[in-house]
Amino acid sequence: AVWDEFIAAWNLPRALKASFDLSATARQGAMLAPGNLGAYKASVVAELKAFRSETYAAKVWDDIYLHPNFERLTNAGVRFTERGVMAPLVAREEGFMSRWAGRIPGVKDFERAYVTMLNKLRFDVANKMLEDLLTKGLTEAEVDRQLRGVADFVNWATGRGPRIPGGGLSQGVQAVLNGVMFSPRFMTSRFATLTLPITAYRNPAIRVKLAADLVKWVGTVGIVVGLAKMAGARVET
Repeated sequence: AVWDEFIAAWNLPRALKASFDLSATARQGAMLAPGNLGAYKASVVAELKAFRSETYAAKVWDDIYLHPNFERLTNAGVRFTERGVMAPLVAREEGFMSRWAGRIPGVKDFERAYVTMLNKLRFDVANKMLEDLLTKGLTEAEVDRQLRGVADFVNWATGRGPRIPGGGLSQGVQAVLNGVMFSPRFMTSRFATLTLPITAYRNPAIRVKLAADLVKWVGTVGIVVGLAKMAGARVET
């Protein structure tokens, strides 16, 4: 109990810093945006509505949880984050890895919006990729094998990168690192995602989709940064 309270206090400044700006929209969610505009737009709308309503946020989660493909996607490895005082530390978004965050007026609204947006984006993109795989004439075993690549892509693209190192850390150590390094799994996610076109030979049915989404993301970021620099903004290259 003492350790849990320490971790809650340790990560509280991180949670406060992640609040008041709906940062998931342009941070964790941005990488999937250019290649999945429909899903991204729907997730942003859900984020704004969930910020105002616990009932709406619960409905979004129910729609995900009760969908016929939910179990198949989670079995493949797509990770959906949790919130609330009972949620395990490593099952929470790194921005809100503190049980105290949900008790602070205002902060809990941002956490609700944050988690709703990212879970909906993960599900909608992964589910669309699953539906596309089912049209390719693959066997069920081949679809499931491809889905593991889908899971890595969706998780990593939305900031749920490999744990440091290689998934072997305990919950407590991860929680401590989160307070020190701000978002260690987000950091690993950006490097890991960029390796996917290289390792996509294991997932030939989704190779083009992965590469196309990454190219669109890099291109969009480059254009935005270039325009900002041309407009006189200070840009670090």
